Amino acid sequence: MSHYLLEESLTKKPAAFTTFYYPAKMFADAQTTLNVLVTLEDAFIAAYLIGVRDFSTADLRVTAARIMGIESDHRTPARVVGPGVATADSGPIEQITGIQKTAESVDPPNNNGYERTLALKNIDQAVEALLPFVEPKAAAKAGFDTSKPYKFVPFTPTLPNPLGEFHSLKG
Repeated sequence: MSHYLLEESLTKKPAAFTTFYYPAKMFADAQTTLNVLVTLEDAFIAAYLIGVRDFSTADLRVTAARIMGIESDHRTPARVVGPGVATADSGPIEQITGIQKTAESVDPPNNNGYERTLALKNIDQAVEALLPFVEPKAAAKAGFDTSKPYKFVPFTPTLPNPLGEFHSLKG
């Protein structure tokens, strides 16, 4: 919800995407779910790094950097919970495959060791990498289950502090 609210505050209009598509085993198979989580976070990290480089104002670049840090935090649970999740056919999850389609160890060093743009040259390429998750034709082409779209319904969160609020460090 915080991403939705941030996008609304920056664009002054509702978020562009509120329906999402996933591979057929998403939310039913732990390996698939963790692979998709890391794939999405890898793509968003790359997109926000491109934004840090290419956005026209300092405010947008700082916002992109802040969100990129959050996206990196989102990727960490996949690495932490994987070994504690036993799959029926292969035991604990020790390898996770992200957007580069190469299985990586959950143990460092892995792609949590540094951030990368995935050799994407511009934001359009990052958007294209994410299209299967939000566009029905791209989802079908990627082999995703388009029969069961997931709808995001905006809500009003109760937060301890306003979004984006800075706190000073007092000694």
